[in-house]
Amino acid sequence: MKKPIFLKFAVMFAVAGFIAACAGNSQQPVSEPVPTTATPQGEPASDSKVAEAPKDTSKQGRSAEMIMAVVKVNTPNRLKPMYNNFLRTKPGFGGKITVKFKILLDGNVETGEIVGTTMNFPEFEKAVLDDILQWKFDAGDYSNCTVTIPFTFSE
Repeated sequence: MKKPIFLKFAVMFAVAGFIAACAGNSQQPVSEPVPTTATPQGEPASDSKVAEAPKDTSKQGRSAEMIMAVVKVNTPNRLKPMYNNFLRTKPGFGGKITVKFKILLDGNVETGEIVGTTMNFPEFEKAVLDDILQWKFDAGDYSNCTVTIPFTFSE
């Protein structure tokens, strides 16, 4: 069995609205994709931006940077080891899973769903979603936030 030499992950914003109802008035659009490693993806940076500010501005939204900080910690520390474990049962698999999840005021992830996948490996897809539902973001006087983030897995 082939051992994974290095796992490449890319987590990026690929389409407008990946961070919907999260950003306050002071937030600037994300000008380019934010990979978790030096592995760039081929999707154009011009498609990446934070959604428009919500109508109710009484609460400050979470910034893309705040959300990505948590994603950047959890991707190599949680998702990468999970992927490596699944590689033992299905060597060579890879692809992209796009996950949509809701972050509550207290920083907990309330709900989530897989909105797109190229993996063709439901057991792994479910494990990724279940793990993301356990992530913890900063609590604060934020509005609830729904994000959609693609995760790319490859050896």
